[in-house]
Amino acid sequence: MLPNLVRNPGADEPFAAFARQLLREGLTIVAFERELRTAYPLAIVHRRGLSGEAIDTWYVYRDGMWTGGVTTSARAGVRQ
Repeated sequence: MLPNLVRNPGADEPFAAFARQLLREGLTIVAFERELRTAYPLAIVHRRGLSGEAIDTWYVYRDGMWTGGVTTSARAGVRQ
């Protein structure tokens, strides 16, 4: 099962589209971050490490840190 992506900033659709494209390739988190950085050099990806979760969640920061604004979950399309 593909991980859930929580993107920041959530309103950057080109960033979101590129992240979704990479996600479909089934990359490891390390490879995902490396490929994401080909277009977004400051990007960082962190795995949420909560025990008992059925679905992995990756936090994907375009600028290497939280930038404020709306965050969007890629799987559910839910704004948080």
